[in-house]
Amino acid sequence: MWIGENMKATIFDIQRNSYVDGPGLRTTVFFKGCNLACAWCHNPESQSAKRQMLFYKNRCTGCGKCKEKCSHGLENCDFCGKCALYCPNDAREICGKEYSVDEVFEVIKKDRAFYENSGGGVTFSGGECMLQIDFLEEL
Repeated sequence: MWIGENMKATIFDIQRNSYVDGPGLRTTVFFKGCNLACAWCHNPESQSAKRQMLFYKNRCTGCGKCKEKCSHGLENCDFCGKCALYCPNDAREICGKEYSVDEVFEVIKKDRAFYENSGGGVTFSGGECMLQIDFLEEL
């Protein structure tokens, strides 16, 4: 058994086709968790190492579809995603998903030809990716 099948990390986004996180065409893997709480943080949704249900109040119209579809009435979120799925305004979003090393590597490999032709590669960001160093080293 390959170790990458079992090792997990919490990632909040994997952006493909990025030109802003280094030279050339890049894939940027955003890890959850940071031991700082900088007021100027570019990715505040990455600060908590745990999965979160994000709520964008400015998008909410108060229609109640999220509460209607949630089996917990939004009180004790189990990250089933129904509230986000049925919200017509995208006011709710699950932030953070566990990935294995193999799952992240499969996404990264898809852009290999672009890396080679553009001088790009992979950027590991966050949060603080070094807080999940064992996973990062294995990847």
